[in-house]
Amino acid sequence: MINENGNSTVRDAVHLVLELHLGVDKVETRQRLSEDLEVDSFDLMNIIVVLEQDFDIRISETAAASVRTVGELVSLVESLRLS
Repeated sequence: MINENGNSTVRDAVHLVLELHLGVDKVETRQRLSEDLEVDSFDLMNIIVVLEQDFDIRISETAAASVRTVGELVSLVESLRLS
């Protein structure tokens, strides 16, 4: 997804990765990964690998395990991109 400046936003990119990986039409920021989207630990590991490659970041196991919602995942990726 592209914003008005022609750049992909982190939120849109994370949503797209989740939508493609999970085969869902629309992911909402407030959705819980395991309860609402049925993301298991294997799914999360695969999603993390894609995000690490796409954003050239490293997400620790501890940080990944603490993520509960799509919004928290977006915030984590944004914070790691800035550091």
